[in-house]
Amino acid sequence: MKEQLISNNSNDKNDNLMKEIKKMSIVKYLNLLISIIRFLMIFPLTFLILYFPSAFRVTLFTKIIGLTNVLFSPLITTFLFVVVISGTIDRDFWTKKNSIKLNFYNCFFCWCIMSKNVSFLKKLTFIFCINEFIWSSILSYYLIKDFAIPNNSKYFPFSWKRIIYRIVLNWSDSILFFAQFYFFCYYGYFLNRLEIYIEYYKRLIIKKRDEEANFVRNILPYDINEYISSSGEELQNV
Repeated sequence: MKEQLISNNSNDKNDNLMKEIKKMSIVKYLNLLISIIRFLMIFPLTFLILYFPSAFRVTLFTKIIGLTNVLFSPLITTFLFVVVISGTIDRDFWTKKNSIKLNFYNCFFCWCIMSKNVSFLKKLTFIFCINEFIWSSILSYYLIKDFAIPNNSKYFPFSWKRIIYRIVLNWSDSILFFAQFYFFCYYGYFLNRLEIYIEYYKRLIIKKRDEEANFVRNILPYDINEYISSSGEELQNV
């Protein structure tokens, strides 16, 4: 009875590990998809950059938030686009703070040597998610104030529609930024438990479950030698 209970617990743990690995597979491709979508959104947002609600007022606060959004958000979006594509293809995202990995893709943004560090990417996406959220809220607030102006939409239908398009795109971008923040959080969780997944991968090979083993291997980072060599005693009890 005790042996059966131990076996059941082991199977439950293995099932949970496979669920986490499958979730990582979904997160990886969703992050790639969102990076592409956000990159494509740069172009309509650039086209609509000069359209503001008529009630909009320039203050120091709106100037700081607006300039940060207009000047830096497209750069960060392009940066994430390049990094996510290269990281997904090369499978070389990392978390260790004492590691520095430079390659062709990172040289595109040489000012950021930590481009593949998911801890850095998590903070970066969170900061710009907040900035995009605040900027969207400011534009929405002044758009609502525009409703108090009689016949505003009637006399300026062209501008009115483009202002609404801009605000919708800004809100969408803030949501997508938050999604990427969550994805990098899960990347960090996954990479911090990498030794456990490697041990699970080795067990699948021993049991000759080749199809599952190949699936797991394709989700793990390309270079896992350093993790295999450091597998500890605690992994034997997973």
